[in-house]
Amino acid sequence: MAIIADFMLVWLPAPTVSLRPALAISAGPFAKFFYGCPDNAFQVALAGTSYSFLQRVGAIMRNGAKLFAVGTGASLVSQDILYSESSI
Repeated sequence: MAIIADFMLVWLPAPTVSLRPALAISAGPFAKFFYGCPDNAFQVALAGTSYSFLQRVGAIMRNGAKLFAVGTGASLVSQDILYSESSI
């Protein structure tokens, strides 16, 4: 569990340069909102772009959801391993 969680907790919030494909026309409002958010709340906007306070908060929410999913998944895997070993 610790190896998975440690890797993801370092890799997910790391600053990146965003090279995303275009958003689909049929995308919903949540997808459109999060598409406009930076990858990291502290990411510097490239020339010609800017991020609002709400978009930066959205980046924290999206990355927080990713980290929650990673932590939950790692915990479930470790609990499965723990219970499968105790039943042997």
